[in-house]
Amino acid sequence: MLGCLLAATCALAPPSCSTQDLVATARSPSCVGRRSVLGAGVGLGLAALRPLPAAAKAKRADEYEPVAKNTDKYASGFVRKRTPVQLRQELLDNVFTPYQTAYNKKDYSALTKLFTADAKIVDGTDKKSPLVTASGAEYGSYISERVPYTDARFVPVSIVPEYDYDGVILKAVHVQYDLIHNNGFFRCYRRIVETPEGWKTDRELLPLDSARAYAKLSPKRDVFGHVYMQLS
Repeated sequence: MLGCLLAATCALAPPSCSTQDLVATARSPSCVGRRSVLGAGVGLGLAALRPLPAAAKAKRADEYEPVAKNTDKYASGFVRKRTPVQLRQELLDNVFTPYQTAYNKKDYSALTKLFTADAKIVDGTDKKSPLVTASGAEYGSYISERVPYTDARFVPVSIVPEYDYDGVILKAVHVQYDLIHNNGFFRCYRRIVETPEGWKTDRELLPLDSARAYAKLSPKRDVFGHVYMQLS
C-alpha cells in the first residue's frame, strides 16, 4: 500500500522532491484521509477486474427428474412423493402418448394393454343410443366398433392424485382430459392406477358433457382435502 501511495504522490510532486520527503508526507497525520480515499479507490478497481458470477439458468417446467417407481426412496427409508410436474409427465409418457399413438394407428391390442382387465368403460358419445359399457379385457373389440376420430389427441387438463393414509403413496390418479379431433373436442374422465406392469386405466367415462354419462360420477373427498369425481 505504501508503494501505491508513493507512486501516486510522485506523480503529483515536483521533480526536486526526494523519496524521504514523500515518505514523511505519506506518514503525516494530514495524509490519513487521502490514504483512506486512495485505498478505497484501489479496492474498487480490483473488484471491477474480478469476473462477474455466472447467471443461474432458469429451469423449464418440463425439466423434471424422472422417477422409476411411485416415489423416490432413500436409504434411510424416507420417501419423496412426486411433484405435479413429474406426475403429469409420467402420465403423458406411460398412458396418454402411447394411447394416442395406438389409437391413431388402430392398434387395438396395444390399446387393450393400457387398461386393467376389470376396467369399466362408460361411453355416452352417441347421444341417440343408450350408454355403452365395456370392460378393459374387451376394450379392443369395443373401440374397434366405435366411429374413429381423425388425428385424435388426448390431452390431460386436470390431474388430482389420491394418496394413501400416509400422504405419499398414490392409490390412484383422477384425470380429466380433452379428446381433440378434426371436428372439435370433448372432455372425458379417467382413473389411472399403478400396477406391476405400469400405469393402467381402470375407469373411463366419456364425454363429460353427456348428462347421462356425467350422472355416473360422484364427488369424493379424501382425508387430505382433495376433491375429485369418481366413477363407481
